[in-house]
Amino acid sequence: MSRIQSKLDRFFLKNGTGPGVRSVPPPTRPATASNSSPGEDDDDAILARALEESEKEYLKSIEGKSLPRKDTNDELEKLDLSISALDHQMKAKSATPAPKNFNGFDMEAGRTWIYPTNYPMRDYQFSICRAALFENTLVSLPTGLGKTFIAAVVMYNFYRWYPGGKVIFMAHTRPLVAQQIEACFNIMGIPQSESAEITGSWLVKLRQQAWKDKRVFFVTPQVLNNDVTRGTFDAASIKCLVIDEAHKALKRHAYCEVVKKIREKTENFRILALSATPGSELKSVTEVLKNLLISHIELRGEDSIDVARYTHKRSVEKIVVKLEGEIGEIVEKFYRILKYFSRRLIEQRLVHARTEKALSQFSLVNARETFRKFPPPGMPPYMVGAIEGDFAICISLCHALELLTAHGLRPFFNFLVSTFEDPGKSSGKSKAEVVKFPEFAELMDNLRGKFAPGKPFQLGHPKMSHLRDIVVGHFQKAGSEPTRAMIFCQYRDTVQDVTEMLHFYQPLVRPMAFVGQSVAGSGKGRVTQKEQLRVVKEFSEGGYNVLIATCVGEEGLDIQDVDLIICYDSHKSPVRLVQRMGRTGRKREGKIVMLVTEGKEENSYNQSLFKRKNIAKEIVQGEKLRPFLYQLNPRMIPDQLNPVCVKQEMDVGKYNSVLAKVGSKKKPTLVSSLSNTSIDNLIKAQGEREANALLQQVYLSHEENEEMRRYFPFSSKPRLNLQRYGLGATLSEVGSSPLSNYTVWQTTPSTRVNLKESSSLSSTLVKALRAIEINSGSQTQGDLYGDEMKMYLNMDDVLLTGDEQKLDEKVSLKQQGDATTSAEGRKCVPEEMS
Repeated sequence: MSRIQSKLDRFFLKNGTGPGVRSVPPPTRPATASNSSPGEDDDDAILARALEESEKEYLKSIEGKSLPRKDTNDELEKLDLSISALDHQMKAKSATPAPKNFNGFDMEAGRTWIYPTNYPMRDYQFSICRAALFENTLVSLPTGLGKTFIAAVVMYNFYRWYPGGKVIFMAHTRPLVAQQIEACFNIMGIPQSESAEITGSWLVKLRQQAWKDKRVFFVTPQVLNNDVTRGTFDAASIKCLVIDEAHKALKRHAYCEVVKKIREKTENFRILALSATPGSELKSVTEVLKNLLISHIELRGEDSIDVARYTHKRSVEKIVVKLEGEIGEIVEKFYRILKYFSRRLIEQRLVHARTEKALSQFSLVNARETFRKFPPPGMPPYMVGAIEGDFAICISLCHALELLTAHGLRPFFNFLVSTFEDPGKSSGKSKAEVVKFPEFAELMDNLRGKFAPGKPFQLGHPKMSHLRDIVVGHFQKAGSEPTRAMIFCQYRDTVQDVTEMLHFYQPLVRPMAFVGQSVAGSGKGRVTQKEQLRVVKEFSEGGYNVLIATCVGEEGLDIQDVDLIICYDSHKSPVRLVQRMGRTGRKREGKIVMLVTEGKEENSYNQSLFKRKNIAKEIVQGEKLRPFLYQLNPRMIPDQLNPVCVKQEMDVGKYNSVLAKVGSKKKPTLVSSLSNTSIDNLIKAQGEREANALLQQVYLSHEENEEMRRYFPFSSKPRLNLQRYGLGATLSEVGSSPLSNYTVWQTTPSTRVNLKESSSLSSTLVKALRAIEINSGSQTQGDLYGDEMKMYLNMDDVLLTGDEQKLDEKVSLKQQGDATTSAEGRKCVPEEMS
């Protein structure tokens, strides 16, 4: 028994606990009298006593057992294995390392974590928030169920716990960044003076200053990646990183690069990833887990017990559209073109399909890769080139056929023009053969006639008539009740067609297109972020009641009262499907209509639904994902602390969009926003801290002023000083000050023009103003300027009162002189020229 006890003693001394007893921290070494307080000594004594009692209880439980002498060694061996197993278990638990030090952690604030009561309490949100504080968590919730709320709570608590750390929210588009900063403020009220919205429109130097002065950031991943790479700020200061639409974190996406580079600087930061669906397949889900260092998953579906009562019913209707009439004839004609150019691939069995109708873009790409890796033996080089040309043509034709069947004539026609007829893109003998092919040329001539300028609008697909009837019927049924609808299309050409068609039904239907900013290679004008935000705002406020959007409208936009969603085309990815469906049913019941073409598109839609259900099932089971969870999750909170939740109502002020934009390139907009606002009123409205942050952006700091003096030296002449007007002055009062007080600005050429002299017009103006100043300043001494000018004045040129007749005579004489001069000039012209 003594040998058993000695083994147990070694184990307890090593791990500080006994089996079956909740783990407690090991007793700390008694502090010296000079460094310890009575409270600390009492804590150490309590811990030591608890450890001793747990040890005694365990020894008492095994002392009553009699061990036969012959089995003592076996029992010791079993006990040794059991202790080893416990030791291994304790090591496994401690494998989740806490930071070696918690520099910057506020021990007082760390005793609690704050949960807001400004919003109705939801159990699933509370439990997810609690988990996300302690583990790198992937939160997958249906749209409209409060992912942003969870992010705001987690961010606020790390903002409290680490007063010197950075808290970052990443969203992949600028409109989402602008939306999330306001949403998080309205939930938790993080001071705007501590927050910044950073996008690519910021100058690098302004971003560097913001990283230095602010603590909470809402950024696009590209900007954060660039600033971390440049070393614009210390990436090790990041304590919490929130990633919106986390399912995009695949391969070399900017999300992945950011996490990778931050991890190179520090292991001690918390990650919270948000997504309505974590991936389109299990492989992509595991990749997201690895790339974002996820150690814990919180998944809820619309039918989950704790979520179901907060969701609204969404009815999904699938409408299968048949290709009939003119578009059906065009499809058959195009199949004949595809048959001609795919005949060599099918005959030589380089593709699995036996007919042209079985070909697809995906199968052709895979077949070409196989052909390149394993070309048929003995095939001559000229034949290899011809086969490559056939693959290229057939891939393009299959894509065009997909556009025709699923999207319509306009996208189909524009793709064919850009691929086969655009001189900048179309090249090679193979594509020239397509253009010269009789049926292709006939088809293109027919389509040019349809889309020629001035031609009346034509429905490019049978889906158009279904869509028109659904939209018009929806608003007729709604009557005076406010309602909105969103229509999703994959291509801009389709958006243009749908928008143009619905314009005929105004004012019942008020449509507006909503597309992304990127238009590379489209030849169309760039859509700015300002225009995007304007469209979203007007749609939210009721200026438009139908929004026709590409993929830019699928993710993140929080627009209420959208009662009807129409998906003009079906996407193979379940992620896209979930995102589209999530735009409705946020506040009340909604309807979703799927328009799918009979055949391949209908099959793709059915497969997408199956994938969506299968992925959710595998995530819930968790067995297949467990090996991919991050095992080195940092605790981020000292071991001796276990924060207690404090539920309280947050003091949230009014969001100021001007403060949110501080630091952008357009600084004059900020100054003009203060033109009619006194500083006293600003302090009263925003608080002294926020007002100071705003004014610091209007006026130059000491460092900026010194740099300005160094690179752009001013004259030593007096300059306007705003501070002389006192705290209650407004900029408008300064502007109304008499200009005569600042004549030195008007009569002296600017010295700021160091590299180039003032223009001749500026110099002339300065001289004239100087003369006016001299004249106005010498009123007591008479008209000195007039007296000086009389020296050079010819009185015959001066028109006095009553001399109008004299002027008429001078004009008449001048006209006679000009006529004589002209006649003499004509006499001198050579005959051959006259």
